[in-house]
Amino acid sequence: MLRRKRILGILAVVILVPVIGIAWWLLAPFFTNTTVEEEFPFASTAVVPPDMDRAQLEQVMSGIGKWTSLPMRTCHCQSTPDPN
Repeated sequence: MLRRKRILGILAVVILVPVIGIAWWLLAPFFTNTTVEEEFPFASTAVVPPDMDRAQLEQVMSGIGKWTSLPMRTCHCQSTPDPN
C-alpha cells in the first residue's frame, strides 16, 4: 500500500509540474501589466523632412505603427466578368 502511494505521488508530481508550467505560461499575460516605452522600429531608418516638427513626426510614426494591425489580405479590385 505504501509503495502504491509513493508511485502515485511521484506520478502526480511528474504530471503536475509541466501542467502548472504550461498553465502559467498561458495565463500569466492576464495577470501581468507591463508598459513598454520604446522607440518605433521605423525611427532608425526614417528620413525626416526639415520642415516637420517633433509633434508632426510622432503623429505620422504612430499612424505607421497602426498599419501592422490591418488585415494582411485586402483587395480593392473590381471584379471583371469571366470571358468564358
